[in-house]
Amino acid sequence: MTPTPLPDVHPNPSSPDGAAVVQAAPQAMKHSMPMALSITLGLLGTGFVVWIFYNLTWLILLLYVAFVIATILEAPVQYVLSTRLRHRGLATVLVMAGGLVLITVVGYLLSGMIADQVTLITKSAEQWPASIQAFLRRMAVHLPSMSAQLRNIDVGKLVSDALPAWQSLASNALSGVSLITHGIVLFFLVLYMLLEGPDQLQGLQRLLPWRTRHEATAIFEEMASAHRRWFLATFANMFATAVLTAIGLALLGVPGFLVLGIIAGLGELVPNIGPMIAALPSLLVTLAIMPDNFWHVLVMFLIVQTIQGYGISPLVMRLGVKLSVLALLVSVLIMGTLFGLMGVLVAVPLTADLMVLWRYFNARVEKDAAAGTAACPS
Repeated sequence: MTPTPLPDVHPNPSSPDGAAVVQAAPQAMKHSMPMALSITLGLLGTGFVVWIFYNLTWLILLLYVAFVIATILEAPVQYVLSTRLRHRGLATVLVMAGGLVLITVVGYLLSGMIADQVTLITKSAEQWPASIQAFLRRMAVHLPSMSAQLRNIDVGKLVSDALPAWQSLASNALSGVSLITHGIVLFFLVLYMLLEGPDQLQGLQRLLPWRTRHEATAIFEEMASAHRRWFLATFANMFATAVLTAIGLALLGVPGFLVLGIIAGLGELVPNIGPMIAALPSLLVTLAIMPDNFWHVLVMFLIVQTIQGYGISPLVMRLGVKLSVLALLVSVLIMGTLFGLMGVLVAVPLTADLMVLWRYFNARVEKDAAAGTAACPS
């Protein structure tokens, strides 16, 4: 039986089929080169954008924070302009200077009381490990199943290990100086965004196609409105939580109630999980100084959160931005993991902006789909 010859993988140019393959090869290369070049340039461009974003993370976040603050302060600037004062620069300076004066006055009025309470808290710092150790031993009596674990906890060693080294203190000091520098830069960014913002927006509008200019303006105004409503709702929640917590701690006789109340109020910057984290300093101070009142303080926080969650927050949410709790949690976790505290602070307004864009594109897709259905009836 004669074996079947295998096909020749190398075409013979002298044959008709081989000549056709050889002639088609340059054409195939000619068509594939633009695709390969486009893919290569796309990968290089993506890598360059990622590299820029990674190395300029703080600058990008600082610009975004300045944008959010400027959109919030635009409302009082417009209010000043609605009076007899018609000069935008002077109105902006008045709003910025008035905000600084207000913060300075409030800080000055509270600084003395805060300093006294901080001194009162730290004065008994040497007794904290012993107080916490005694509390754990009493807990071991009531929890026999965990008695061995509670008695074996060395609070003094845990505290000494948690104390920062000198290198860490120096690093924190440098971080504080950097934070002040960023604050000064942020102030001038917000100032010039308010001064030149309308002119810059008009310049950006001219770069867009004529049909999309109105839609871009509507998106920007909706983002600015979302920022203002988020600020009002968050400030109301912070104020209510700080006042209720400070009153509750004062009634229970916990030292440093004003400082601890302010810390609890700051926790409202991060929805849902922020209040729970902000309650830890009050619980730790109570455990270290007044361990017998620990459970009373814990119950007080549960009562405050119940009042906040079922009484105050529903009223405040009418001012705020309606966002999915899951979306907020995921955003806070992702931004906090990537960018630390700054990422956590910008997570909520960033989520609100993304939701505005999502609603716009979703409405645009539905509009195009409805137009296509009307144009092609079945």
